Amino acid sequence: MPPSWFDESSFVHFKAGFIAVTKSLIHHYLVLILLIVLLLIIYFFQAGFEKSIESLIWFGSGMATLYALSFAPIVQDGGRSFFGGAIFLIISLFLLINNINQLEISTKWHTTVTIFSLALILLAGIKQLLELLMLTNLMRL
Repeated sequence: MPPSWFDESSFVHFKAGFIAVTKSLIHHYLVLILLIVLLLIIYFFQAGFEKSIESLIWFGSGMATLYALSFAPIVQDGGRSFFGGAIFLIISLFLLINNINQLEISTKWHTTVTIFSLALILLAGIKQLLELLMLTNLMRL
């Protein structure tokens, strides 16, 4: 780290890290987080708090893991360091999709939730693929 880094307080480092992690989450994981929050709300009102607690714990653990990077001196912008938290978020998403599909509700509702979830997942995947292709083209220049 540069010598100026040691002159700043821990709070200043945390604040800068928190902002960097938040920007990275918005840039890379916004669709995933919105999908999980939407499905959590739907499942919470359909099945109750007791049944949605498992997915909520995975989601909270994923967010806590990602925001723990606010204390790290470097690598707060995504990449490999976000892998563990992202896996927790994905586990939460698939638990929610599985739990919603097991509810005693109409077939239309199951179909709507499944199609909507898959569409958002595919759109996020396409967005990531396009970003990867643009980065590879920039690296060739």
